[in-house]
Amino acid sequence: MKSTRNLAAALAVVCLPGAAFAQSEPQASDWHSKITLYGWLPSIGGTQSGPNEVPKINLDAEGVFDALNGAFFGSADFRKGDFGVVVDYAYADLSSDGTTERFKLPAEVSTELSMATLAATWRFHEDDRAWIEALGGMRGFDVNVGGELTLFGRDINASASSQWVEALIGLRGSVALTDRLHLTGIADISSGEGTESPTWELIGTIGYDFNDTVSGVLGYRYLSIDNASDDLKLDLDLYGPMVGLSFNF
Repeated sequence: MKSTRNLAAALAVVCLPGAAFAQSEPQASDWHSKITLYGWLPSIGGTQSGPNEVPKINLDAEGVFDALNGAFFGSADFRKGDFGVVVDYAYADLSSDGTTERFKLPAEVSTELSMATLAATWRFHEDDRAWIEALGGMRGFDVNVGGELTLFGRDINASASSQWVEALIGLRGSVALTDRLHLTGIADISSGEGTESPTWELIGTIGYDFNDTVSGVLGYRYLSIDNASDDLKLDLDLYGPMVGLSFNF
């Protein structure tokens, strides 16, 4: 439904919370830090509109290199024993062509999305090959939208912004396929003031351990946002592939 222009934007450095290592777990009394640096190449699709849904614009899902202008994602994951903390910041600058819903006029739309997450985790299952954690916390959004459409030969520009905070819960886990190959998954859902339907996110990765410290990661991320304020109504999907490196400390 919903959704760089150069190679530098395509290789924007980001961090994936919770990417897993199947080996070299520390003792329960030690702190465990985990970081994944990767590039996320999201497309964008869906609808967005200003006050009173005017103009409501249907976004056309673009290819990865057409939609993403730039991005930065950073995350820190700390754990001691069964408990941990995740801090995550995400920023994406995306563009898309669209069409106004009422009069079918072509439009060009830019969307800047900032998303910050703070969550606690509890590892309730762990064995030699797999682990599963519950997570809970808060997630804040800052979205700025700009649009341009042509009406009777005149270019019309408009912009709007919205900020809100949601309560977050989710699960994440990992399973080792071999001594070096492992799968990791994250699923979370959040809701808050103005949320039309819950925000949800799915992340899946496959990782390969080069050694006890470094792993290669390849995966996919899907984020769905549905929120309405007095100034901006959003019903968006952001989705695309990821590739990067994981570091285990």
